[in-house]
Amino acid sequence: MIRRGTLVVLGIFVLLIGVTWYLEWSPAGKARARGTPTATGYPSILSVSTAQMIKIELKDSNGTFGIQRNLNDTWSFMDDQSTPADQGKIQELLASLAGLQSIATLDAKSLSAFGLVTTNRILTIQTTNGSTVLKVGNVTATGSGYYVQVDNHAPVVIDKTSLDQVLNTLNRQTLSPATATPLPGQLTPAAGTPSPLSTATP
Repeated sequence: MIRRGTLVVLGIFVLLIGVTWYLEWSPAGKARARGTPTATGYPSILSVSTAQMIKIELKDSNGTFGIQRNLNDTWSFMDDQSTPADQGKIQELLASLAGLQSIATLDAKSLSAFGLVTTNRILTIQTTNGSTVLKVGNVTATGSGYYVQVDNHAPVVIDKTSLDQVLNTLNRQTLSPATATPLPGQLTPAAGTPSPLSTATP
């Protein structure tokens, strides 16, 4: 006869086999083995690098302003190529553009509700692969984003802070190099100004 202790050990062994099977082969076990899916990032508006950008242009109520990459890989103003722009600020602007993401895609047939029919802000980014046009519409109801139409695709929502950083930078005043202010000891007297006479010490 088989001893009771042997039966207990055998029963525990069978139980362990059953638990192992459940953990590895049951649907719930397979789901745990795959792990919890990680959240995916929002899709980028531009699928290019900053090195591929060659011209940025903004049309708004103030007119048209743009910058372009020169043959020597520096950037200048489109309407005045002889005046260099601040290259450091340009690189920050390009990085902000490359980082723009659509945080929501809207399934809408009418663009008028989002301010995208008569929008007065159009941002055009020309790259070595072509051009991308962003029509900037109204601010969202929560105030956290802009309704934007990229080319002729369905409207998307872009974070307001991120897009404001781009729009508010695209102007001559912001992108012009800073003018160095001379130190007091570097000031030169104006023409015709008599130099102070030295007084002899008794």
